[in-house]
Amino acid sequence: MVLPVDPPDETRGMSKLDVEFSDDRTVVRLRGARHLDAALLDGLDAALTRAESAAAPEIVFENAGPDFLVGIDAKWVVGRMVDDDFEAIRDFVREGQTFLQRLDETPLRTVARVRGHVTGAGAEWAATCDTVIAGADTKIGLPETGLGIHPALGGTQRVPRRIGYAAARWVILTGSYLSGAAARALGWVDALEGEEVRHGTRPARVERAPLFGEGSRDAVLNAFAERTLDELRNGPRPDDSVDVRRALQRLARRAPIALTVADSLLRHSLDDDFDRALEAEIDELATVYATEDAMTGMRAGADGRRATRFQGR
Repeated sequence: MVLPVDPPDETRGMSKLDVEFSDDRTVVRLRGARHLDAALLDGLDAALTRAESAAAPEIVFENAGPDFLVGIDAKWVVGRMVDDDFEAIRDFVREGQTFLQRLDETPLRTVARVRGHVTGAGAEWAATCDTVIAGADTKIGLPETGLGIHPALGGTQRVPRRIGYAAARWVILTGSYLSGAAARALGWVDALEGEEVRHGTRPARVERAPLFGEGSRDAVLNAFAERTLDELRNGPRPDDSVDVRRALQRLARRAPIALTVADSLLRHSLDDDFDRALEAEIDELATVYATEDAMTGMRAGADGRRATRFQGR
């Protein structure tokens, strides 16, 4: 049985879902939604409620279009920034966090079956699920520091708990995108399409992942595990490998204030209460969205281009 789940207020967005029920699982399919918005959150919340009332033990999220989700709509964010309506941004981020916390707490087994770009809010959503299955064309990452902001839907907390502190620090501070295979090697993805699925462990319910995953003791992760942010910003050392040099070049192009905030939030994942750390992500929104760099980065994102230079203010 396939039921359309449309947002209650169509004027708030064109995001729509199909929900298919069977004895084994509930499948929630995104029909062309590329950005997380209030309409999509309404639909997802309703779909999860229906799934929890059904008999099936599993809920699967997947995309019908080419991309799973590429984050929050930058044009909407810029509009709120121009109107000096920070409260709207904070309220929306809190709504997004609330939905992902529902996924943490649901008794259902949660699966993200993703294809195409899985970035920003989409990557944070996937990191919340018990199991992530990626298509061959998947690109997963958290590009926020290149937009002058920081991941705020749990990315600085769930990702290090899933793939380890050093790997998460590298991914978040550099804004690197991972292929499905690379994400699987780090533990962000549990299987590629066509492979046997071994269901993962809900990341919010483990203390934290080990510093390095098996087979991941390479120079890049060592650098991001051992060096302070200032040391990373100082550039490569004479004996650094090509991969480390490339990572540090990417980091140098990120927004300085966003980097400082993201790095501080990542440290919470090592020793802080999970709920308090999520609240810290929201608290820091006031810091980053007040910066010129955030306006520069988000305007570039809204125009489909990269910000060429951040001023650190």
